[in-house]
Amino acid sequence: CRILMEFWKGTCGDNPAFQIRIVPFEDDRKTILTVISSLGKEIDIIAGSCGSREWGRRCSIYPIGQYRVCCAVSRKHRLAGKKKLSLSDLRGETLMMGARGDTPQLDALRTELETEYPEIHIMDTDFFYDAEVFNTCDQMNCVLLTLEVWKDVHPSLITIPVDWDYTVPYGLLYSKNPSPAVEAFVEVLRKTKKCCG
Repeated sequence: CRILMEFWKGTCGDNPAFQIRIVPFEDDRKTILTVISSLGKEIDIIAGSCGSREWGRRCSIYPIGQYRVCCAVSRKHRLAGKKKLSLSDLRGETLMMGARGDTPQLDALRTELETEYPEIHIMDTDFFYDAEVFNTCDQMNCVLLTLEVWKDVHPSLITIPVDWDYTVPYGLLYSKNPSPAVEAFVEVLRKTKKCCG
């Protein structure tokens, strides 16, 4: 939520019309769709990656920017010392990534890998990562497709940029029927984005 917090401090922190309250919730692959579907009840806004088609069917999305797609490896992995990876570095590796069909940008990457780099073995994970996906990457000594923003999620993994142009959008997720306060907040965000670029 760093992006949301920076926006809050710069724009809404002194605005008495808005209040911020951090609400903890279960963020695992079994419960996240329920949380997304219930936006507007206990949680108004979630900040994060928003390229999922499934999420787009369940909530409104206000995109803010793009996260770089990277790879994560265990600290003991042969690639752990690299500053940047190329696709040829991944030859012979098992690459864990979300199954095809939910995120167009990642589906395009998968198509490139399957077509141009068949020697990279793709291992499907659920569409939505939770802590167990990161644990499995470490335990199996695989390569995990991840986002730059998640670089500090697991202490045993190192996130490394890759020499490609793949990104996924990030932004705000909120109810398809938002409260007036949420509508006003998103409108402030739109105006701020227009005047600040």
